[in-house]
Amino acid sequence: MSNWLPITKYSLKNGISISTIRRKIKNKTLEHKIENGKYFIMDDDADYEIEESGVAGKKSSMNIDDVIDFAQRSIDTADALNRELLEEKEKVIKIQDGLIIQLKDQINELKMLVGVLEKGQ
Repeated sequence: MSNWLPITKYSLKNGISISTIRRKIKNKTLEHKIENGKYFIMDDDADYEIEESGVAGKKSSMNIDDVIDFAQRSIDTADALNRELLEEKEKVIKIQDGLIIQLKDQINELKMLVGVLEKGQ
């Protein structure tokens, strides 16, 4: 049985991030279709169905614990990426602080030179 799943449900089912799915769509390496501006991904897993409530899940093995685990992994990944971004930001700030100090020194030297030149006139 074939199902067309929305990106979020396909992501939950397969443990693939939404950004990875979108990248695969862009690279045309994942079968998909667009309906009313929404992307749907082809999923051939017969054990996976969209229930009447609109909730997608495996008949036997997809449960709330799986969803919570996936959500926790996603949060952990986001936290790790956030930490990396903050570290990069701190590096950039240190570099910029060093440049500011150099520029202030150059300004002071130029002020001193202007003062010397003005006194010499």
